[in-house]
Amino acid sequence: MNRIHVLILLLLLIFSAAAPSAGQEITFRDVPEGHWARNAVYDLVKKGITQGYPDGTFRGNRNITRYETAMFLSKLAAIVDTSSQIDVSSLKADIKALKEEIEELKKAPPAEAQGIPVTGSFKARYRVANTVTTGVSEELPAPERGPRVDYRLNLTLAKNFGEDAGVKVNLDTMDAGWNGGAEDFARKLLDLEGNLVVYPGDVPVNIKMTAGPGPVVYTPTMDATIPSEIGTVYERPRNTLFASTYLGALELKLGYTARTISQTGEVDVSQLTAGMGYTFVGLPLFELFRINVTGDQLSKDILKDAEPADTRGKLELSGTLNETTLTTLTLGSSKSQNPNEGYYIGWELDLADPWGTGTYATVKYNKIGPEYIVSDLATAEFDIVGLDFFDKALPNNVQSWGLDLTQYMTRYLSLKAKVDVRMAENGEYGEDYEECSTTIEGGLSYNIAQNTLLDLMYKVYQVPSIKEDTSTDVLSLSFLYKF
Repeated sequence: MNRIHVLILLLLLIFSAAAPSAGQEITFRDVPEGHWARNAVYDLVKKGITQGYPDGTFRGNRNITRYETAMFLSKLAAIVDTSSQIDVSSLKADIKALKEEIEELKKAPPAEAQGIPVTGSFKARYRVANTVTTGVSEELPAPERGPRVDYRLNLTLAKNFGEDAGVKVNLDTMDAGWNGGAEDFARKLLDLEGNLVVYPGDVPVNIKMTAGPGPVVYTPTMDATIPSEIGTVYERPRNTLFASTYLGALELKLGYTARTISQTGEVDVSQLTAGMGYTFVGLPLFELFRINVTGDQLSKDILKDAEPADTRGKLELSGTLNETTLTTLTLGSSKSQNPNEGYYIGWELDLADPWGTGTYATVKYNKIGPEYIVSDLATAEFDIVGLDFFDKALPNNVQSWGLDLTQYMTRYLSLKAKVDVRMAENGEYGEDYEECSTTIEGGLSYNIAQNTLLDLMYKVYQVPSIKEDTSTDVLSLSFLYKF
């Protein structure tokens, strides 16, 4: 289907002036005036490619099924065959193959008869530590080298119940197989996600519910072999309930999150979230420009004026300069005894092969004030800023620069590099600042088969405040299979 998908995109452009228009005017109640995709949606309607759903909705946020894809492509194929303005003789073979596949889709059994699909990934890893670094003190024993062999398994079972409801069950072994940890199967390795669309007042509202252990941090008391693994965060969903909807180009959302839960199942810290976002199209310098404003209230008891509590706000400005360049600026503020110290500044630049050389890069900068994460709520807010490229949370009182770079050499071979440098909040770096560290990783990635990667990576980790041994390194060979 890859070649045909490309063909279809080209045909949409070629026949933009040749396609017939529908005789009956169609409007969708979930694509109102001002919606950023309105023109594109109704352009497809005029060409007769889609008419939406019988209830008068377009449902642009829902995944398209193979049956809907078949109908879409069939109508497009008919447009190509009836066009008199373009010579399509050279495309007949592709159109014939397209129609044959559509007929096969029609003969396929319904989704209910195919069982529950399982997707996921399996990654196995072989690591040897301290291959070059040997410590700086002759009085210390030589650092441990390993080797270590471990794995991580992710499984997702998804099931849709009609057009507007679905559920997912996820399994993630995390550090149970990755770093020699031991996790409770039911409480830590499984999580659930449910999605539902309702239409109060003819406005579609997306409701998402998750139940999971929340982020899990690898924090052993000591890891003499690979200390750079300490602090690694395995991102998992918390217990949440969120609702969101669109009013034209304006997105509204409201949600609740159980930030931390006690051993007895009671919620320790709750979070209420309200936010809105607006997308502008065709502004000077930006093809798309989006503004997101979010407010959060965290408290030990959300229904009472209980302490400790935190009120925080965040403004996110995201702009698409062109099809290869996206930049985002984030400004955050939280409750603090000193208003000048509860701040956060983040900037990100994403480049998708801007020079046509197979280069993909992401650059991140973060500056976190000394009191942005409230000390009394540190357990609940530790990941409030997000993670760096090595899946570690960003704490208070740091500046951080990060780079994630991929350079494709051939279709199957690529060079990869990641860098994270953490400095003190004032920009200083050295042994007098415990928060300072440098992590650098680079290597080769080879696509040995479809959905199968083989990576050879070398990583160096340095913490200048640790006088005994300032750096360690890891050489790893990993195998990743996605299914």
